[in-house]
This record gives sequence, C-alpha cells and structure tokens, in this order.
Amino acid sequence: MENDRSDEGKIKKINCNIKKSYDLEMHFINVGRGDAILIRTADKTIMIDGGYYSTKNTVLSYIKALGVTKFDALIGSHMHNDHIQAHGPIIDNYPVDKVYYPQDIHTCNPTYCNSLAQKYVLDSIKKNKIPQIIIKPGDHLEFGEMIIDVIAPLHTKTTGQMHNAENYNSSNFILTYGKNRIMFTGDYVQSNNLLKKYGTDYFDID
Repeated sequence: MENDRSDEGKIKKINCNIKKSYDLEMHFINVGRGDAILIRTADKTIMIDGGYYSTKNTVLSYIKALGVTKFDALIGSHMHNDHIQAHGPIIDNYPVDKVYYPQDIHTCNPTYCNSLAQKYVLDSIKKNKIPQIIIKPGDHLEFGEMIIDVIAPLHTKTTGQMHNAENYNSSNFILTYGKNRIMFTGDYVQSNNLLKKYGTDYFDID
C-alpha cells in the first residue's frame, strides 16, 4: 500500500537511550512509499535505502540540514526503485566509503526485478569509483560501535512475479549498539518469523 505523501519530508527521529558518551541517532525520512533511514553516531554515518530518485531533493535537503559531510556506508535492502534509486544522487553529492547491496545488484533480471532500480545507482558507483560489497546472511559489518549482522534471506528467488520475488529477496539486518538490538526488514515477506526468532525491536515503515 502506498503511503500518503502529504507529509513527505517530515522526519521521525529516534534517540536510543544508551549509557555511552554519545547517542545513536536514527532519522526516518518520509519519501512516501519506500525507505530512507539515516543512522549516525558521533563519528560514523550510514544510510539504509534512500527512496525514489524522484524524492532525491527531500533526502539531500535533510542530509544537508543535519550537517552530514560523508557516509561510511550506504546499504540497500533490495532491488526496488522506491528503496535504492536515491543512492545515486547521494553518491554524487557526498563522499561514500563503501556501498553494500544484495547479490542481484548486478544481475537484476526484468522477469522478476525492475532494472530501473539499479540505473542511477550503478552509474554513480562507477563514476565515483565506490567500492562495492555484496552482502549475504552471516555477514558481520562494523562501523565503529555500530554492528550490523545480516540474517536473511537464506534463499534468493530468481523467478516469479516481480514485486513478490524482490520483496522475498530483501536483506534483513540486526543493528546492535550498546544494549540496543534493532531489526531492519526491508520488504521481507517473512520478517515476523525472524522477529520471533531473534527477539528484537524492529522497524518496517514501508
């Protein structure tokens, strides 16, 4: 279901209450349908998804207002244009250390995946020579004291109806910071099962 865009650009910001010298900030940027989640500590900034290319100005304006100067990582949950297209403009406007995507970032087949999702992203990655890392379940990523563990999908669909196949292929991450454990589910169709298994709080704002 497509979200109401009447409040597009307004932000949900969550400050985790952690006994550390600085907080973990999570900024949920309203890009209508899709995700754009900026997460930072005092010394690390990452972004999970980014929304449509058409909402790039909303995303870039908010990033600028935060005073962000670089990204340690951009992470794409799956190959749908409402999730990753705006990564292209972000890469074009900010230094990005690395990008992390599921394995089908290079093999998106029109029979199950919308190749437009990749278009702006791959062009910008190539132009700016950004290192790419393919993520898969079992991967353990560290950004300072932020830790991200990839837990799904265990199997990748390469055929089937486009929307359902790519949602099934969404990567799922558990972000750990201090005593906080938060699951980011993308559009994964079995996220409730993962929630029961791992026992985390989770966000799914699509």
